[in-house]
Amino acid sequence: MIRGAKSLTGNNQALFVVDGVPVDNTISKTLDPGTRGNMQATGRGGYDYGNSASDINPDDIESINVLKGAAATALYGSRAANGVIMITTKKARKGLGITVNSGVIVGKIDKSTFPGYQKQYGAGYSSTYQKDGFLFFDVTGTGTKDYVVPTTEDASYGVKFDPNLMVYQWDAFDKSSPFYMKKKPWVAAQNDPSTFYQTSVSTVNNVMLAGSSDKGASSWALHGMKIRAYCPTARSSRISSISDRATMSPISSPSAPWPITRRSTERAGMARGTAAVT
Repeated sequence: MIRGAKSLTGNNQALFVVDGVPVDNTISKTLDPGTRGNMQATGRGGYDYGNSASDINPDDIESINVLKGAAATALYGSRAANGVIMITTKKARKGLGITVNSGVIVGKIDKSTFPGYQKQYGAGYSSTYQKDGFLFFDVTGTGTKDYVVPTTEDASYGVKFDPNLMVYQWDAFDKSSPFYMKKKPWVAAQNDPSTFYQTSVSTVNNVMLAGSSDKGASSWALHGMKIRAYCPTARSSRISSISDRATMSPISSPSAPWPITRRSTERAGMARGTAAVT
């Protein structure tokens, strides 16, 4: 999007043009089976697969120009109503060359931005519940009643923590827990939500092979990326921007080369590709 919203219909995407070839910038999204509407836009489930423009390899870019207004629509019509991002990719130089780029990005959350949590009172509201602010029933079937934490409550205004008080907590009812059917001291949790996140690591690798002669030029590039995000289960890997470009000089007109560009992407189990001759 170039400097603010341009449309009332929700489509504010600029048109991407790579080496003179327009690239589809439509976002691939999950549609509601009934209404065929965008499920992400209404705050529901689904997947955002991105678009072809997001697969452009930054290491392949030689220059970028931005067109707006009449300059854009004069060249590309109504598709360029939201502006044009014109990208020129790197061209092969005389001879044969190999370029390898690698990078690592490490990120951590700023724990100082998280809210502070009190550790004086446990789960529940200011209610006696069944007894003394706890549920009170026979957990083990031995005929003896015990204190049970009201884990269904969404507040922490309950009984004040006391390490000498033994109670059944939520994990006492989880068969996979080592504390199944066991009492634990009534103390605050050691961890807060900020400890859930991990250090993110992203690795990017790019290989480009290019060569040229008097009769033409060609280049081939492979771009790979692997991401381990902040959430422990959030991971992504893809091989994208597998692209090759050839410029051949026809026999009848050596001064008028034919550029041929092909790109394909494999990501999240989905393949996408574009090809053009201009």
